[in-house]
Amino acid sequence: KKLGNFLIVLLESDEKVKVLKGVNRPIHTQVRRAKVLLALCPIDFVVMLPFLKSDFDYDQLVAKIKPDIVAATKGYANIHHLKRCSKLSSASLKFVTKKVGNYSSSKILRCRSKSKTRDASNLRRVRKTFCLGSKKSSSRTWKFVKTKLKLV
Repeated sequence: KKLGNFLIVLLESDEKVKVLKGVNRPIHTQVRRAKVLLALCPIDFVVMLPFLKSDFDYDQLVAKIKPDIVAATKGYANIHHLKRCSKLSSASLKFVTKKVGNYSSSKILRCRSKSKTRDASNLRRVRKTFCLGSKKSSSRTWKFVKTKLKLV
């Protein structure tokens, strides 16, 4: 947000998330995800994307928006898409944050589906899998994870 006047987030459609991540995804609908994003102070606009089939579709959309900056996370796996879009729209590609931890809803779902029982050994395994940082912050986060996983 510090780099420009507006922060616009392009939000993938539910259908696209299902194609990219699997049948049981997304966990939350596009509308719910948009509401969460809009609740974050730095975000000015959320563009709820229709199902875009090709890179060309994304390129056309970015060309219409005409951004000055395309923001990226260091370590983003598909950075080549952002590089292409920024080049085509004459925007600067800026790395605005680094990847924080190894958090993944896919890991949570895999862990949850593997175990039908919610015993103490499963709880320890999940806790170890999701290294949640310092004791002070992780205790709050861990309570959230336990609640969401229904392990308690």
